[in-house]
Amino acid sequence: MRSRLSGTLGLACLLAAAPARSEPKPSPEKEQLIGSVVRSERYSVRRSPRKVEELSGNVTYDRRERFLRADWALYDHETKELEAKGAVRAEQTLEDGSRAKVEGEKGRYAVRTKRGTVSGRSHSDPIRYSMTERPGGDSVVSGSGTARSLSWDGQARTILLAGDVRADGPRGSLRAETARYDAGRETLDLDGRRPVFLAREPAWTAAVQADHISAFRKPAGRWLVSGDGAAHGWLYFPGSERWKDKR
Repeated sequence: MRSRLSGTLGLACLLAAAPARSEPKPSPEKEQLIGSVVRSERYSVRRSPRKVEELSGNVTYDRRERFLRADWALYDHETKELEAKGAVRAEQTLEDGSRAKVEGEKGRYAVRTKRGTVSGRSHSDPIRYSMTERPGGDSVVSGSGTARSLSWDGQARTILLAGDVRADGPRGSLRAETARYDAGRETLDLDGRRPVFLAREPAWTAAVQADHISAFRKPAGRWLVSGDGAAHGWLYFPGSERWKDKR
């Protein structure tokens, strides 16, 4: 089953927020950091046993293509890890001009490994993520979704969404327990709870459900979708008033 759906899970670049600053300043905090601005209502630094910076009260990090917001943030200079909590929002403008955004309750990012995670408050309050295509664009997928957590590896260029994953866009949607996107290989793998992948085109709509679903990017923005384990597929053509079963 082929589709022009170019990755409803196109959140392929999340934020790699930098440390707040090297020295304390009077509140509210504001400092220019290589084209970035960090602000917070309160700021403190501990130097023993190691240097740790703590910011609280509407913490924001703004660097042109990148934005981070949280109620509280902590940066450990020894481990080079950033932790953020409370109404966390991260946004990134990608190379093609599209905009990725993720919102959750808490997040963590390791500068050395380029690995990070964002999680929701509870099962009933998951993370929310979205992709908005560039103005005038016709090849970048726009859409939004939810999951209990989102993890990414900047070096491996992979993203893992876990826990009741849902994604919807104008050209497709999916449901799964986990969804793993590999930007380097341009593959998408769906697992858990009999995942479903649906693609929409003006002339047809197609869906597949299986124990495991894989999507591989083909030339010209097309994707080859396959299902393994009790796979079940459907095709719908407008005007036919019925779905064609492709077991």
